Amino acid sequence: MKRFLLLVCLFFLLLLVPAGVLADTTTTTTTVVPTTSPVISGPPQLTSITPSSADTNTTVSITSLAGSNFASNAGIRMKGSSKDILGSVTSVNYTTIIGTFDLDNQVPGDYQVCVYNNATSYTCGLPFTITTPGEITTTASSIFFETNPPGATVLLSGTRIGTSVFTYNNATPGTYKVVIQMNGYQDYTGTVTVLEGTRTKFYAPLTPLGAGTPAATATPAPTATTIRKSTLKVPTSWPSDTPTSASPVDPAVIIGAAGLGLGAAVLRKP
Repeated sequence: MKRFLLLVCLFFLLLLVPAGVLADTTTTTTTVVPTTSPVISGPPQLTSITPSSADTNTTVSITSLAGSNFASNAGIRMKGSSKDILGSVTSVNYTTIIGTFDLDNQVPGDYQVCVYNNATSYTCGLPFTITTPGEITTTASSIFFETNPPGATVLLSGTRIGTSVFTYNNATPGTYKVVIQMNGYQDYTGTVTVLEGTRTKFYAPLTPLGAGTPAATATPAPTATTIRKSTLKVPTSWPSDTPTSASPVDPAVIIGAAGLGLGAAVLRKP
């Protein structure tokens, strides 16, 4: 009998324990919000690169190429006077690129680092110097020229130095007059001051021709007025101090009058 009661208790325990476990179990629903990537609009914008120099015949690791508007498949390269050096991208997001440049057998000198979103959307301008081993580099002054829209001609103190966007390297410290020119846009004039060992940025927002200029008011051309001389004779009120010219007499009337006079004289004669 005791065994029977024990079996019955175990049976009910087996039924109640799972029910209690299920009753205490709660279900948590997690909503995953997809992240939205920044929209790429226009060419890349470049700010800085670290490091900015390295020895030839080495592989330099770019720890930070900063800017904005970088595509997920962006590429990097160095532009030099003789040839371009392609780089390898190891990590990229909207504002930062990390990668390497193989400088094996590359010619020492000044280069510009470029970021390519694609074949037609790219920007160059960050200065990079390839040095010979043991060479001591000094930080040179430079001017970074940027215009909106890009592709404008830049004149520094009257000398054409390049087309925006670009960096003018090895600039001599001082203050210069800058003129930006582009077809379809008004000339932009300003000044830039270069300090020793610094990188100065010059930005020029260009204004389309005709925008912001008040419309010229047309001046009416003088109209020539012709006054015709009237041939209508205005009668003179009577009496008039001006004698009226005698009207011409018909010759036949004169001859007739003379004939009547002569006839009267003949009749009067005895």
